[in-house]
Amino acid sequence: MDLFGFLDKENLDLFELLIGISGIGPKTALGILNVATPSLLRQAVASDDTSYLTKVSGIGKKNAEKIVLELRDKLVVTSEDRQVNLRGESDVLAALLSLGYNERDAREVLKRIPKDLSGTSERVRAALKLLSENQ
Repeated sequence: MDLFGFLDKENLDLFELLIGISGIGPKTALGILNVATPSLLRQAVASDDTSYLTKVSGIGKKNAEKIVLELRDKLVVTSEDRQVNLRGESDVLAALLSLGYNERDAREVLKRIPKDLSGTSERVRAALKLLSENQ
């Protein structure tokens, strides 16, 4: 028996939606939630972007497309979600990884970058500042 806990209801609701998809178990659902915030995941589903999902171990292109298809009608995309630039997030993540930061820390700091920063370079600077404060 496994026990899963979540800090907020949004993550729990998304987890339950993910495990409701055939072929997606709890560990894969947790992997997806570790890769992307609920907001990024909603935006990826709304824009049919499978790149975030294929980064999860065990999810290929077909499974990612299946997840997007299954969640498209179940997730409500807010105006705040629409402001998220998926390509910019990927670029910031790639920059942090190339600088030697581990993926977990880089993804955590991406969640804390202010939403009002729009350029990739500004977001990288803010991420570096946040990462230096943690050490």
